[in-house]
Amino acid sequence: PKKNSRKEAIVSLSLVQIISSKLSIIVGIFDPMKSKQIQLLWDFRGPASEPTATHFLEHLLQYLKQPNNQDIIHGDSGTKVTNESFCSVYLNTSTESLDKLKTDLKPHRGVYIDESTGSA
Repeated sequence: PKKNSRKEAIVSLSLVQIISSKLSIIVGIFDPMKSKQIQLLWDFRGPASEPTATHFLEHLLQYLKQPNNQDIIHGDSGTKVTNESFCSVYLNTSTESLDKLKTDLKPHRGVYIDESTGSA
């Protein structure tokens, strides 16, 4: 009886390992966070908010061109003027690049981009 129990345990363990590995592959393929697009924002306030934001955008674009940052997935970038004393710089990116950008550039906020409309 002990031999059968051991064989059954081995077979059972093997099945659990197979199911577990298949499940992790499926979860990896359908991970909703993996392919999401996000818009990172840096906010500037005060009478000089627009020129300050424009200056920051220049540095942001220089950062993205650096050789060690070539792997950062990014799309559109620019400035948004809300009013004469509030302006934001935005960068559309993938959640895959989010950790590096958050560590290096410390964005003030971020919003998910609606994939159906392409807007934040």
